[in-house]
Amino acid sequence: MTIGPIEGAAEALVLIATVFSGYLSDALGRRKPLVLIGYGLAAVVEALFPLADSIALVNTARLLDRPGK
Repeated sequence: MTIGPIEGAAEALVLIATVFSGYLSDALGRRKPLVLIGYGLAAVVEALFPLADSIALVNTARLLDRPGK
């Protein structure tokens, strides 16, 4: 019962991030810096999963991890 809302929120953030990152990459004229920032964020956040001691930290890590990819 917890997995559905977590995944739904993560996918909603992906949709929002896609709109803004597309606009930003068009405005900058470059896509590579945004890709590097996104994958960098995802790499850092991935380290939080094994350290998570509460469902709140898992939720936060998941919400930050997905839009970065």
